[in-house]
Amino acid sequence: MKRDLGALDSQSFDVLVIGGGLVGASIARDAARRGLSVALVERDDFACGASEGMPRLVVGGIGHRLPRRPGALRRTLAEGAVWSRIAPHRVAPQRCMVPVTTRNPARSAAMRLAVDLYRRAGAGSLPVLDRSAERIGAAEAVDLEPAINQPALRGALVYTDWRIDEPERLVLALLKDAVTHGAVVANHAECDALVYLNGKLSGARVFDRIGGAWLEAWSSVVVNATGAWCEATAARLLGDERGGRTRLSREVRIITQAIAREHALVFPEDGDVDMTIVPWRGMSVVGTATDAFDDDPANAIAEADDMTWLAGRVGDLAPSACDALAFPIDGLASVRALPRTPDGKAAHARLGSFVDHAGTGVPGFLSVAGGDWTTVRPIAERVVDRAIAVLGSAARPCDTAEAPLAETPDGEPTAFAAGWRRHYPYWPAGEIETWASAYGMALPEVVARAGQAFRPGEQVREAARFAYAQDEEMAILPDDFARRLARWYEAWRPGVGVRAAEWLAGRSGASDPVPRETGR
Repeated sequence: MKRDLGALDSQSFDVLVIGGGLVGASIARDAARRGLSVALVERDDFACGASEGMPRLVVGGIGHRLPRRPGALRRTLAEGAVWSRIAPHRVAPQRCMVPVTTRNPARSAAMRLAVDLYRRAGAGSLPVLDRSAERIGAAEAVDLEPAINQPALRGALVYTDWRIDEPERLVLALLKDAVTHGAVVANHAECDALVYLNGKLSGARVFDRIGGAWLEAWSSVVVNATGAWCEATAARLLGDERGGRTRLSREVRIITQAIAREHALVFPEDGDVDMTIVPWRGMSVVGTATDAFDDDPANAIAEADDMTWLAGRVGDLAPSACDALAFPIDGLASVRALPRTPDGKAAHARLGSFVDHAGTGVPGFLSVAGGDWTTVRPIAERVVDRAIAVLGSAARPCDTAEAPLAETPDGEPTAFAAGWRRHYPYWPAGEIETWASAYGMALPEVVARAGQAFRPGEQVREAARFAYAQDEEMAILPDDFARRLARWYEAWRPGVGVRAAEWLAGRSGASDPVPRETGR
């Protein structure tokens, strides 16, 4: 995947997507696979907004946000299964545990009903859910997950979800799949204005924030998929300041030393979200705290007060986890655009937000925001369907629910990783397996950059990943490299961006300076 601004400037496209997060990447993949000519530009780096902070559970807490209608729930579970089918090396089944206590009997009863509905919706149609939801006693629950031990515990409910450890790399995989099918993509390329020809939308003017040059991307349809910036982007490009269709919500999570062992812990809550503790590469992701957000989404951070409140709230639910919660490793903050309900409140992101601006005099300009792991693929399908209608041309049927991503290995992911482990028996335990889940079929290309040593050192292995990120994954600025290696790696081995900058300086010659950022 190469950054080729010349290709963006020298041809005309059917669809131009603005925004390289989960939604934009899904739209680009869908459109490219249907045979449309596609371009995608991202102002900063791919997956740098809410996509990087997406929940690690695909379906998520099964209390408040679980659809109550069996048909809707079945579709939700089916979409979770889609991810495990098209990217099995990146999406793993995850057993979840809901502690049942005497502290909140009404909520616990509601969760029992939710788990039963979950089981019934998945039974017979989703093999991963054949290990049906079940009730276990308090002693067995504590033996499996000591963190939930408390006097009020009466047992636990256990069910199956899916876990995504590296959402940044999954977004990248969607983009690579789009590129494999002819899409042209570029990061650090900002859409500055729409372009009209004879009064008709004909593309957008784009600023290369690395090279400092202007270019025009010609396209019949322009899709605004800028996530939390979606409404502001539409207002800026259209000169329409009315807004009001979406509301911004900040989500805060904290990363701690391992609390959960094998199960993701889901705690019944009376607020908007269920608290969760999800195992994550030897650590735990704890969340979620939410609040309304009125600033630029780029300014969202996990404040110390937010992390303290979240740690205290979860500490009340899992007292034995207080030590780990008291000293978090890091915090995650992301901002999502939620559709507004008629009374002005924020609806759940599953509903999404889709606007065809033909109604305001700009046919061919579409805006889409919201969505989560279980709705983003159908949202992308809907947007591309509309783009095809605008184009008035034939296209292939959508196949994104069946077609594996371009780097997906053949066969079982564990067998794929085990095969490569036999080739490199002297590498550190777990390293080849980690790379196999991150790179899939591209693993040999990354390993080759580590040289011929039987056991290359940590610095050499990291440099190999840097080299692949620059050569094949469009990493340009130091933070891009940190994102390519994924957030968990930064938490585990801090300073990736600094080391990437040093590596860039060493790799660049006098005539090949390290790229600079030109600012927002």
